[in-house]
Amino acid sequence: MGFCIVSASDARYFECLQGLLESLRPLAAPTTVIDLGLRAEQRAGLDAYGVSVRTFSYPLEYPARHQVETTFPGFGAMLCRPYLSDIVSGHDVILWLDADTWAQHPPAVLELAEEAGRHGMAAVPEVDRGYFKFVEGGHVWDVEAEGMRRLFGAEIGARMRHVPVVNSGVWAARTRSPLWAAWRRHLQDGLARIEVIDDATRTVEQGAFNVALRLQGIALRRFPVTYNWLACLALPAWHREKSLLVDPNPPHDTIRILHISTHLIGKAMVLPAVGAGTDRVGPVMLTRGAIAGLVRI
Repeated sequence: MGFCIVSASDARYFECLQGLLESLRPLAAPTTVIDLGLRAEQRAGLDAYGVSVRTFSYPLEYPARHQVETTFPGFGAMLCRPYLSDIVSGHDVILWLDADTWAQHPPAVLELAEEAGRHGMAAVPEVDRGYFKFVEGGHVWDVEAEGMRRLFGAEIGARMRHVPVVNSGVWAARTRSPLWAAWRRHLQDGLARIEVIDDATRTVEQGAFNVALRLQGIALRRFPVTYNWLACLALPAWHREKSLLVDPNPPHDTIRILHISTHLIGKAMVLPAVGAGTDRVGPVMLTRGAIAGLVRI
């Protein structure tokens, strides 16, 4: 089974992308990066990693296109995803990883790709006992439901209201999956409904991803959140004895893939700690390089 890892980055996210690529080195897997505005020296750095570089331009018109092209080029990381089966050819499975993710346990990437190869699709629902929207942020469910209604209309919004979100930052899919056509169709429907890309509408691609999965009945292998730990919903804990990031709740499972998320990039966080010593570590950023520094504490 042949698979390709794909990510995307502009100049701002390049440091995160480097951490992701370093974490994937043990796999020696074919890797492609979509260039959303990298500098020349950054593209040269990707050559040094042996990474293929591609470009992408969204093929259809939509009201916010001028805003995206002039002030928000990084939004191309969302727009390109439904088209990856065309952008990257010659592989049975495409595995997408956001630039602000990194693999603490690289074999997890192989597991996602293998399950997608067998069953068509593998991804991670945003469901965990410790996530903010389950513990104290119940209002988030209403915000998400209103977002779906605004982006895709009342009928689809109602059908998706009680469906947990499947995160589109880490997933794998067969290149011949029916997902791609459905995802493109729903993405364009959502884009056509909004004038401005803002905090309330920037998830249109993820919404379209979820609508396609649910309404088209796409077969999905659901992995636990340790395969795409969203730090914006719950900070990971540092396990002193294991020198690893873990689920902050017992039994403290190892986090396979960490997803820093936009709101925490560049921010140093105080993390809960497990094991002997103080119950906190940090402040520390969640990048691969910064977390590696905790091993020496």
